[in-house]
Amino acid sequence: MNGWHGLINHPMRFPSLEKPVIQHIVYRHAEDAAFLWLQRDRLVRVSDACLIDIQNIDQKIHAHINGLHAAGQAGWETAWEALQQFTEPGEMFVASAVAFALFDDEVPFLALLSMVDAEPVTRRGFLSACAWCEERQVIPVMKRFFQSESLQQYGIGIAACALRRLNPGKVIHFALTQNDPGLQVCALRATGELGLQEHAHHLRRIFADQKGEQHFWAAWSLVLLGDRGPALEQLCRVMQDTQHPCQSRALSLAIRALPFDRSGDYINNMSEQDGLSRQAVIACGILGAPESIPWLIHCMSNASLVCIAGDAFSRITGVALDKEGLITEPPCIDPEDEDGISDDACWPDANKIDQWWQSHKTTYVSGQRYLLGRKLDREHMLSVLESGTQAVRRGVALDLMLSGHHSFLCNTAQS
Repeated sequence: MNGWHGLINHPMRFPSLEKPVIQHIVYRHAEDAAFLWLQRDRLVRVSDACLIDIQNIDQKIHAHINGLHAAGQAGWETAWEALQQFTEPGEMFVASAVAFALFDDEVPFLALLSMVDAEPVTRRGFLSACAWCEERQVIPVMKRFFQSESLQQYGIGIAACALRRLNPGKVIHFALTQNDPGLQVCALRATGELGLQEHAHHLRRIFADQKGEQHFWAAWSLVLLGDRGPALEQLCRVMQDTQHPCQSRALSLAIRALPFDRSGDYINNMSEQDGLSRQAVIACGILGAPESIPWLIHCMSNASLVCIAGDAFSRITGVALDKEGLITEPPCIDPEDEDGISDDACWPDANKIDQWWQSHKTTYVSGQRYLLGRKLDREHMLSVLESGTQAVRRGVALDLMLSGHHSFLCNTAQS
């Protein structure tokens, strides 16, 4: 922590100002930018947020970062002081974004990385700034990171390039061959997201030799790169393991990567196993098979499955349950039985939904995947990627890469 001050006292160049800085406005820019970033960070993870929502909040963040940039030295010092005071991801994002806008030397970034090293929770904010700022501001800094002897800087640089969907080149080979689990995981994930087929042999070696996080991310990326052998089988095992920290991620990819009939078989098996009914319902929404809808309607009689079954039904058919009058008042539920049901969740009316399905089921073809009421083809996927909610956009990004329509995994957190 003491290293920050020595780094930050290095003389730096700032834009000249024709007008004096109004300090309380500069403070407000820093405070509001950090608050808005926290909203954005939540927004990209919220299921029902859309791309336009992210774009709108980005415009507001831009305005505050531009205000800090215009303030020059006062803008940087204010952002840095806020980061030292709170050491939170939002303040790290603001200080990093201001540094990218103002500086062309490595000194402020070494100070920021010293903070990331001391307070790992701030890493997300730094990486977010790497992805959010202009490419011309970020790339020179990343190149310096790759010229250093610090594995931390290599990891940050690879993660930043992956977020921007830029190929960092030979650095990936270096990271995959290092005996550093954290750096390897970063490189493994980036290899899959960027579609770097030339490194698949390294992924297979790590998949065979390593356990834990390295084993999982090697499998995940191999499946993205087209492997439908042992790597996919491993993801199928993980998606049925309720104790695995990456179960949801494995489920989302494996159900899409498996042949249609095999996905159906896995869903049937999970639906019959204790503790896996919830995963089976979610998998139905991912697969989009209309033949699963009668079972989803049946699940709506189960208080612990009703809301996710309604969500899966809507994802397949595109029907907005509340707008179509297919919901009902939720019953009183024992808090211990709520199983994560939110207070504002729509409560599907199984009888009304069944009536709707009986009237519309002839328009759906068995053995086909559907998303929001349409067959899952390239044109529809690209449209949904632009206009869909975040939950649907994340899935479509996987489908586009798995189907070969995209050579990399679209970053749905970017506007």
